[in-house]
Amino acid sequence: MTFSDNQKNQVEPQLIQVVEQGGAFPGLTYRGSGWSRTDQPNIYEVQGAVSYVTGAHAAKMGISESGGTIETGSPPTIPITNYRFNNSIPNQLTQVASPSRRLSTLRELGLYVQDKWTVGRLTLNGGLRFDYARTFFPEQSVGPMPLAPTLNVTFPQTSWYNLKDLSPRIGGAYDLFGNGRTAIKVSLSKYLGGLAATAGNPIGNLALSTTRAWTDSNRDYIANCDLLNPLQNGECGAMANRLFGQPVATSAEAPAIVRGWDKRMKNWEFSASVQHELVRRVAIQAGFFRRWFGNFQVTDNLATSPSDYSPFSVTAPLDPRLPGGGGYAVSGLYNLNPDKVGQVNNYTTFSSDYGEQTQVWQGVDVSANVRLQPGVMFQGGMSTGWVLTDNCEILAKLPELQAAGYEQLSLDRRAVSTGLTNNPYCRIQTPFLTQFKGIGTYTVPKVDLLVAATLQSFAGPERVANYVASNAEIIPSLGRALSGGAANATIPLVAPGTLYGERATMLDLRIGKTFRFGGLRTTANVDLYNVFNSNDVTAENHQYGSNGSTWLVPIAIVGGRLFKLSAQVDF
Repeated sequence: MTFSDNQKNQVEPQLIQVVEQGGAFPGLTYRGSGWSRTDQPNIYEVQGAVSYVTGAHAAKMGISESGGTIETGSPPTIPITNYRFNNSIPNQLTQVASPSRRLSTLRELGLYVQDKWTVGRLTLNGGLRFDYARTFFPEQSVGPMPLAPTLNVTFPQTSWYNLKDLSPRIGGAYDLFGNGRTAIKVSLSKYLGGLAATAGNPIGNLALSTTRAWTDSNRDYIANCDLLNPLQNGECGAMANRLFGQPVATSAEAPAIVRGWDKRMKNWEFSASVQHELVRRVAIQAGFFRRWFGNFQVTDNLATSPSDYSPFSVTAPLDPRLPGGGGYAVSGLYNLNPDKVGQVNNYTTFSSDYGEQTQVWQGVDVSANVRLQPGVMFQGGMSTGWVLTDNCEILAKLPELQAAGYEQLSLDRRAVSTGLTNNPYCRIQTPFLTQFKGIGTYTVPKVDLLVAATLQSFAGPERVANYVASNAEIIPSLGRALSGGAANATIPLVAPGTLYGERATMLDLRIGKTFRFGGLRTTANVDLYNVFNSNDVTAENHQYGSNGSTWLVPIAIVGGRLFKLSAQVDF
């Protein structure tokens, strides 16, 4: 690839980032640091509140406002392209139109009122919050750039989000027997999802980056092709987005999701619990919790339809670590027809326009609080729950969403045209994931010696297996090579929520001695973290690669045993 002298002057040389798709260390990223940049904004915030309190009644009203301007984009020092290798062999590059700079401003206003009444055994809490959020973008320009020499456009100041929401929060507690020992509590609350200040920025709606297949025939690690040509040429396949570097918006959003009432992503939470004092200073509590989400958004690539995707399957390798020892078929995979690769016209709207989408979390907590006598205390309990996500109706109509990868299935809005959709799992339900935590302390009378212990046990990491399948493995099912000149496809071999690593358990101890000298009180502590020096795994390599040689290799473990001395002086 060559540039004119003018283009060279616009880009500072820098190492090109490389991501290893397979090989000995799948997912390894080295050389350059990437191409995106975000400058954190100066944020202002104003708050105020007034309260009215009587014996059985308490009311409060308040206001808050915050805002700021964020700068994002690609600086002139970024690499022009990012490379992807498989077993050290190049197979894809990402080209970026840089430098670019975009400004986005967010303003949020909140007004709330809450009230609390106690009548006999019943205490009621009620609250209502009004949120108003808006974003806008100042006048800004972009281009021309080395990989977008004809791009030169100025956008006027633009308003985007103009959203209003009401969020109720209600709850109640009832003294069941009137003796203050048993309470039933119930609550229902609505919460709003955060807003991205950059969403809708007109510069962000341009195609300023794209991927393309790359066959480095002469192994010189140089893309010998015309990167300005969107079609297949030289060593490069066609652009995944043929509108790259052009002054044409490749995405738009439905007016219904950017202005009006009750448009933001939201979740509701219901809880019901019972708290009971068994005997004096010994209490237990059990609670049920359910959280469900709504106002999902998806991005539909209007340039393609479900009929433009051809199904195929891949046979999982034989591996005793895989379900059933491997050898099973992974189906539900799709590849975009070659004549549609690079055609992008993204339209973001509510997922309900295409079907039903569900995301639910449900769980139970049980805890105990014991204070038998001064100096003896125990607190601990168990928490368990599961997650369900289901957007099968959506993916049946928008198979392009599957290219996002199942780890972001429930919330991902991307629509792409790379030619591959690699997520066959549209319904995910995890098993009950349980954790235990407890802390106990005992103060030895007369000698002021404190002994404390903390024990925790939690589920192991979820296991994912991202397999790199070659064209030779795909062609028998698909009937052709992958479109866009792709050399391979990354396929998830394991359904989410089915495989987990071993549980992690850790014990911490503390011994403290208090000394008194005149008006001083000094406490000397000896802490021992991870007493048994557990090496339980907390994160594993999810990349199966092409042969699974490094799959499940630990990449993070519980911190090793640590001994610490400390002292506290009170006067």
